[in-house]
Amino acid sequence: MYISITSCTLKVIPMKPNLYKVLLAGLVMATLSCKREDQLPAPEINSDPTLAAAAGADHRPMTVVTIAGKYRTRDYVDGPGDQARFGTTAGIELTDDGTLYIVDPYNQKIRKITTDGIVSTVNIPKNSRGESLSRPNLVRVQKDGTINVLAGTNDYMGSPNKFWIVKPGATTSITSGKRSINDDYWVLSKDPYNDYMFIGGLENTFDGLGNNYQNAFLEKFLPDENGVYGKERQYLPPPGGYSPVVTSLFCGYNAVKYIVLHSQALFKLTPSGLFQILYQSNNFVSINDVIATKDSQTLYITEGGAIKAITKGKVRYLVGPHTNLKGKDGVGANADVYALNLALSKDESTLYFTDNSSRVRKLLLL
Repeated sequence: MYISITSCTLKVIPMKPNLYKVLLAGLVMATLSCKREDQLPAPEINSDPTLAAAAGADHRPMTVVTIAGKYRTRDYVDGPGDQARFGTTAGIELTDDGTLYIVDPYNQKIRKITTDGIVSTVNIPKNSRGESLSRPNLVRVQKDGTINVLAGTNDYMGSPNKFWIVKPGATTSITSGKRSINDDYWVLSKDPYNDYMFIGGLENTFDGLGNNYQNAFLEKFLPDENGVYGKERQYLPPPGGYSPVVTSLFCGYNAVKYIVLHSQALFKLTPSGLFQILYQSNNFVSINDVIATKDSQTLYITEGGAIKAITKGKVRYLVGPHTNLKGKDGVGANADVYALNLALSKDESTLYFTDNSSRVRKLLLL
């Protein structure tokens, strides 16, 4: 008999004895070939990390691709992705048509990236007092095209606490400050079922005796009778051992709000008012952002520059800092990533993120 090998399947067929040795050698070589196919080597890392790499349809899961910017090169240049330059990158927003909005705090601008990779600067007009946008931190775009920016002011240690609102076609920005000098706003998140957003942060209450009683809160991002944005303030229960300042917020499609307090603890707030810590045993240290899939079965967070997925209570590392790779694109551990803020594509196959190396990048999940 002899052994026939087709697509790594072994078939035994009668053969003449004098062919045995020859075909046995062929079997060994074919078996080794099958093993090599099962253990494909990782693709080469892009030798030039400053160039945006276009991932083809045959990319591997967990591939990191730079969309725009140059590794650790601060500048201000609009144009095609690999030629564009940012001062720094922070907040990120992905609209339904695939356009990315990027906060560039160093240049004090909001930048836009089209689906074909062209970077431009968004016009944020001066407000009625002639002031220009300063120290932007987060950006959100509503369905009607209204651009909302959470920016900083020079009071209370420069906490981000002023909102810039640009209606479509407007030549003047609406600005809204804090409801009280003791309020500090840190987050801005879209409600998936309404055309308004939620804001939140920290309320300081001084009793005149040197004591400061602090409370974390959320509000609807709607104007009150005085034109100040922020309605229906909701205080969060004392978090028990954690500083009560909301540093990240995501409004889930399940009507649950996922809240990060003081960058250290992840909570959920249900419509019934249940406020509960999640994954306490993981000892998070520096969560910068959190988002969720539409079914809310998976949360994605950035922690210490790494992107992690949380599914069924299990935290899984996806990509993160590998400084010896000097910011290179690649697959999984072969990529150097220091992620800040996240946006998830509509088909949930891609995570877009800002990187502290002055770039905008994406992680191909599938």
